[in-house]
Amino acid sequence: MRKFVFFLATGLLTACGSGQNEAAQQACYRSAESALQRNTGSTFELDRARTAESIKTNADGIIEMRVVSYLRKDGGAPQQQDFACKVRFSEGKAEPDVISFTFLWEADGG
Repeated sequence: MRKFVFFLATGLLTACGSGQNEAAQQACYRSAESALQRNTGSTFELDRARTAESIKTNADGIIEMRVVSYLRKDGGAPQQQDFACKVRFSEGKAEPDVISFTFLWEADGG
């Protein structure tokens, strides 16, 4: 019985963390979509799998991630455009607040 209770509690905690990660991703995706839609004549795609792999929760409860996206201007080749995003959950609110959203500029090394 004790093992069952332990596994049930562990499963519920994991599901709760997963729910927070999903809500954090959605908040960051909305910020990315807003930023990327400013480029008229462009289309974009979010790489949700790579973004999910980058999620980490800091000791202070802030969740941060790298939002990976691809921007295609005027039908040209897609260019990777990434953003650093941090969110924080506040007591009594279901949705997190985006507290930092930064364009990442990295040289193409090649």
